[in-house]
Amino acid sequence: MKKLILRMFGSRFSAVPLTVLGLLLLVPMVSVAAGLFYIDSVTGFAGFGNTNPQSQVDVSGAIYSRLVTASSSSINWNLGNVQKMTLASNPTLTFSNGQAGGEYTLILSQDGTGGRSVTWPASILWPGGITPTLTSTSNATDVARFVYDGSHYFGSLSNNFIISTGSVNVLIVAGGGGGGFNRGSGGGAGGMLASSSAISSGTGYAVVIGQGGHKETSAVGDQTNGGDSSAFGITAVGGGRGQHASGGNGFSGGSGSGGATSGSGGSGTSGQGNSGGTGSVQAAGGGGGAGANGGAASGVTGGSGGTGSSYNPGSGSVTYSTGGTGGSNTDDNPAGNAAANTGNGGDGGDGLTTGADGGTGGSGIVIISAPTSLGITATGGTHTTAGGNDIWTFTAGGTWTPFF
Repeated sequence: MKKLILRMFGSRFSAVPLTVLGLLLLVPMVSVAAGLFYIDSVTGFAGFGNTNPQSQVDVSGAIYSRLVTASSSSINWNLGNVQKMTLASNPTLTFSNGQAGGEYTLILSQDGTGGRSVTWPASILWPGGITPTLTSTSNATDVARFVYDGSHYFGSLSNNFIISTGSVNVLIVAGGGGGGFNRGSGGGAGGMLASSSAISSGTGYAVVIGQGGHKETSAVGDQTNGGDSSAFGITAVGGGRGQHASGGNGFSGGSGSGGATSGSGGSGTSGQGNSGGTGSVQAAGGGGGAGANGGAASGVTGGSGGTGSSYNPGSGSVTYSTGGTGGSNTDDNPAGNAAANTGNGGDGGDGLTTGADGGTGGSGIVIISAPTSLGITATGGTHTTAGGNDIWTFTAGGTWTPFF
């Protein structure tokens, strides 16, 4: 066996620790049957995973160096042939323990800020004597490869490996339904959806904002549902339009409108809103909201609108998609219009003698957000930052195009 080891290591035999030699003497006897490690008795070739090695070291199967995350700017190649580092500053790098003939890889990634650089060791020789420049884009990755000859590292740099897919959080709120005329029911709130969506860098995503539903006037029947809002292939349904005093049941939508004259409330869309409240003989039910059903009318008093739901993209909680209040039989005051970009349902008009118009529903909104650490830049919408997030708000339709 000593002869075989001499054929493998030659004059380096004396430098091989005795413990290693002992293992080499024992391993063939233990592992030949398993085919894990084998030394050919004629050639002295070593086989790993095979029993017919064709070269001095013959490996059947994968062989690799485990990836090491460098903990400082001092790169110790004894820790691994492939190491990675995320740049949060502009470090001066040092290399140690390179072995002649060794091949090494250093993966350098920009942080979410980007624009970082490094000072390379003087022992590196670059092609043409020109030191390459790192990609400055946030979250971009460059890969440096080296071959060491005992004195110098012959280096090359591959630039600009950018992760082209990711995900964002998105809130989609549809327009609220218009309120009904003359003891009319409250309009249903626009559907409200909070979700996440996969995105690709450089791809444009259409954003549609639903308009608030038209209020019902003395013309009767001119009220409309709220418009749908959509983004990333996700659609929130517009709120149901309110019903006038003699109309009966409410209309379905993201949230349903209230019923009038003892009518039932309209149904909401599952996962987006709730049903409207029931009307009484003399008053109308409230429209459903994202958080609860609309309230039922009681005697001459209209039902309250269903509560909305709050959402916080990082800039503070805001409540969206509240149902409109049902009209009462107490006066002839016209209903107020719902605020824009809330998705709230319009209130129903009161009706004591002549009757009053309902209120217009609130238009919808789309909010896209992502952690600032992802380094996403984008066109479209109004951009703000808060709570560690980048936030893009759409109050009107458009296209959102991210880059990262």
